[in-house]
Amino acid sequence: MSTIDQFNKTEVLELISKTQMIAVVRASEPEKALKLGEAAVKAGVIAVEITATVPSYDKVVTQLQANFGNSAVVGVGSILSTKQIEIALDAGAQFIVTPAVSTGLVISNYLAESVFIIGALTPSEILYAEHMGADLVKVFPVNAVGGSSYIRSILEPMPWLKLVPTGGVNLENFVSFIHAGATCVGLGSSLFPKDLVQEEKWEEISRHIAKFGVRLDETRDSSGE
Repeated sequence: MSTIDQFNKTEVLELISKTQMIAVVRASEPEKALKLGEAAVKAGVIAVEITATVPSYDKVVTQLQANFGNSAVVGVGSILSTKQIEIALDAGAQFIVTPAVSTGLVISNYLAESVFIIGALTPSEILYAEHMGADLVKVFPVNAVGGSSYIRSILEPMPWLKLVPTGGVNLENFVSFIHAGATCVGLGSSLFPKDLVQEEKWEEISRHIAKFGVRLDETRDSSGE
């Protein structure tokens, strides 16, 4: 396991819930994934998910933690196997994200070590993810089933659920998911404009990401939170 001093599971869950945004990093190169993760943290999005599709994702997680310490909460997404869970935890991942529920993926042995965000879409899948032991449930792809209105509809009969809508969430609509009752949102391509990534304009990317925090702060101020 990583020896870097980091938050415990309860603290990680509280931070994710408080900051209300997770930056989802996908990249074809580990160096680029590291730069994107750094840009997100510098812009104030302290919860960063490095997907397992990134080559050497475990090394990216370890490096991000070394760079930022307790200024960031780093996890691994797109997890599909127990082996990937173990690699992620050995690298120091503080939260684990799956794209969907899987009867073949048993997480009970690892629940004490990390926050688990299990992917689901239908009401039945969401309840199954909770039954598996999920701390949060990733609702993906939320844009395909009605966006924020779908989250509101799910929470009306099941208000205790802690949902993380992901997929099609962007600067224009992400606050509506928070208003609908989502615990936080997952933000991927909308945080990292493709042209800026291709041109490796990391500072411009960071400035773009900061707009999300400003928008969220404005909403909190207007609502008196």
